[in-house]
Amino acid sequence: MVGISQTGVQRFFSLSKIGRAKTALLITNPLMNFLFLSACLHGIIMYAVYFKCDPILNSSETGLTNHDQIVPYFLVSKFHSIPGLTGLSVAGIFSGSLTTISSVLNSLATVTVIDFVHPIFQSLESNEKKSLLLAKGLALAYGAICICIALALTKISSLAQVGFLFHNTFEGPSLAIFTIGVMTRIGFGKSVLFSLLPGFAITQWIGFSSLFSGYNEPPLPLNTSMCSSTFNLTYDYSASEVSNIISPSTTLSPASQRSEQSSHPTRFKISESCGKALDEEN
Repeated sequence: MVGISQTGVQRFFSLSKIGRAKTALLITNPLMNFLFLSACLHGIIMYAVYFKCDPILNSSETGLTNHDQIVPYFLVSKFHSIPGLTGLSVAGIFSGSLTTISSVLNSLATVTVIDFVHPIFQSLESNEKKSLLLAKGLALAYGAICICIALALTKISSLAQVGFLFHNTFEGPSLAIFTIGVMTRIGFGKSVLFSLLPGFAITQWIGFSSLFSGYNEPPLPLNTSMCSSTFNLTYDYSASEVSNIISPSTTLSPASQRSEQSSHPTRFKISESCGKALDEEN
């Protein structure tokens, strides 16, 4: 789908020769396939890590409310001990998203100016400066519209579902147009346009009907059977120290206990709380 997206086509058109465009396409396809496979592998890893302790089902402990928060939660919970890795990973996610969004907005503004504004206002076609300012203004307007849509969709359970919906409903008819152009020589502007509009209408009807119908695809089995209860200890103690606190090997005299408690108040506080927890379990 890379070769038929507007951002990809615009980049290929910026090259000086057709051969370079073909080379760029051949280089891009394996990289994009690797990217999509990596995303699928990432999802499989997320399921393998959390299928016995789902952070959404265990929201009372994790505070997560939807599945879009699982990846940041995974990064923070698993790699917090490595300095800088969590911030680097989150920065990579946001930078990749921003570069993609900027490319899409610029492409959308360029298409609007060239395909819609110039045929109507032909005087702007020869004025490159005004066309550039108009394209920048349209990119800003489209960005504001995207922000408003994102704010309106904050209540959606998964933004990824909405993103895939918009992507698939538009990319399907676009693929049909490219297929007609590659396989036949009888297609022309008006026929393609009149076939494109019903295609968009049908795919959007199917997509939005599935979104607002209330149907939820059954998820893979998830539970919280392996979620371990944790104690909020103030200090780090080794396993031997904690075992000695819970099950001391020696019995101290009352005077020794008072002196030991006065010298190590935190230790006896933890021992008392752990003892109460064990009594409740028994």
